[in-house]
Amino acid sequence: MGRMPLVTVVDKNGLIRYAHYGSSMSDIPENKILLGVIDQLNASSN
Repeated sequence: MGRMPLVTVVDKNGLIRYAHYGSSMSDIPENKILLGVIDQLNASSN
């Protein structure tokens, strides 16, 4: 089966705020999704 991708966004407190478990090596989230999560975290920390 091999390895499958995992993409996470972790906040400054060490909590996982986003996790994407890929079903294939090409199954990765788009950059706009990850940047949106990061933007939301930055907005909530202000």
